[in-house]
Amino acid sequence: MPNIFICLENPASVIGEKGGNRRPGKTGKASKLTTKEISAKERLWATRKAFLEDDRIDVDAEYDSSRDAEVRFVGELASAKKYIQWASTGSLRTMLIELKSASVKHRISFDTIVFMGHGGPGCMSTGNGIVGNLPAQFNDKKLRIGAEAYDQDKRQIDIGNALTWGSKFGEITANLATGARGRLHIFLLGCSTGETYLGTTLQATVAATVSQQCNLPVAAYGTDNDIKIEDTKEVIDNLNTIEGAAATGATYTLKASGTNILCSCS
Repeated sequence: MPNIFICLENPASVIGEKGGNRRPGKTGKASKLTTKEISAKERLWATRKAFLEDDRIDVDAEYDSSRDAEVRFVGELASAKKYIQWASTGSLRTMLIELKSASVKHRISFDTIVFMGHGGPGCMSTGNGIVGNLPAQFNDKKLRIGAEAYDQDKRQIDIGNALTWGSKFGEITANLATGARGRLHIFLLGCSTGETYLGTTLQATVAATVSQQCNLPVAAYGTDNDIKIEDTKEVIDNLNTIEGAAATGATYTLKASGTNILCSCS
């Protein structure tokens, strides 16, 4: 059996609404923040929220109760399949910290990582639900401060920020292993993550970057159209078929949605 870790995004976490966060792999006691540290976090969340709600940005980052259904779906999937561990958080860094924690707690190394959330050609959200880069520069001072506080670069796997997310994988090398066909498998299960040349480039970049950081052969998978959370179960149930198709350069078509699972290997 594979050892799978599912990373589910929680877009509202970035503004301090932690209701959708689930960190089952957490070990040890929670850190205790001082009153000063709590105040600083609250100011940061307020700055981010004001930035997102500005009419010129207009992103809805409020907690969405539909996230409860997604969290419940993944939790039930993990309960039914004991080789799955998971977490729902607001950034790639926290996701991978939880992967490491689960690896240590259960004394296993993960050979399959599944990212679930929003996506677009060449981009996989890992926490905030926004696809693509926010403008790096704003003439308006308020927007510029908000963008800097939002720290979008840490909340997605994108072809333009490989140095940022690549180094995070390097920190969990000891918690990863090769699985089927001698590779570490990384699934980017957001809508259209593998579509067009941007998607192909993202898959190739993820495979090459993680391989270099972790010194492991890597297969990275994307999608060529919309994908629903329920499709995740089909992917997991058919890992061997999907990975076998990828090894021969073929694709796997999801039965429910008709979306293809594409692959690039290091």
